[in-house]
Amino acid sequence: MMTQQKSILFLPFLQIPSGHHQVADALIAELAEKHPDVRCNKIDILSYSYGKLEALTSLTYLKWIQAIPRSYNWIYRKSVYQKDGFSKRYRLYELLFLPFMRKLLREQRPDLVVCTHALPSYLMNRLKENHEVQTPVINIYTDYFIHELWGGKHIDFHFTPSQQMKEFLMQQEVQEQQIVNTGIPIHPSFKKQSKRQFANKQALSLLITGGSLGVGAIEDFIAKIRAQSLSNFFVLCGKMKSSIVN
Repeated sequence: MMTQQKSILFLPFLQIPSGHHQVADALIAELAEKHPDVRCNKIDILSYSYGKLEALTSLTYLKWIQAIPRSYNWIYRKSVYQKDGFSKRYRLYELLFLPFMRKLLREQRPDLVVCTHALPSYLMNRLKENHEVQTPVINIYTDYFIHELWGGKHIDFHFTPSQQMKEFLMQQEVQEQQIVNTGIPIHPSFKKQSKRQFANKQALSLLITGGSLGVGAIEDFIAKIRAQSLSNFFVLCGKMKSSIVN
């Protein structure tokens, strides 16, 4: 008798090659190596729901951050980073996306759902809270903080990058046995040992990473700290070529 193939549905957001996608791709690659019998699908709920509108949304989002980053930061903090825990409701998101999320789950029928972005996590949390879904759901956090848009109390497991984030979740009444402190997953291709030699072997080696498309004042930041310390800098930032500064 043949057994049914297990499936995992990964849910990032937007098509921008952000950390949310990179973490999903890393896990899919790892699963392909170790569990080739598991079927993995990665779907952006915005593209699934509204098609070509996603491309316009992504373009507007990037132009906004690049042109007026302070306004983006202000709205971001006001909307999802007020330290209200997981109690805040986002009714507009529910109206726009919950019907499509229900449809997607009916089509895919996954054995496991992995959320690498806050919005699909919020939607899955609402569905599980309403007892519409019994499928286990995992949050995989791709930043070193957690804001209110993430689904919380009804998510089955939380994979956190740091002990501080684990403690934060416990303060939000997430049970400790539901939290696994994993660090941020990386793609198997990055696990090869580097043979690179440095001019200053005694200096600290620092990895500096930035926005998904190189957005941010990375060069200015490096110039400031470079003048004050003797370190080897690994710089990895979006579409910019990775580089090393001695």
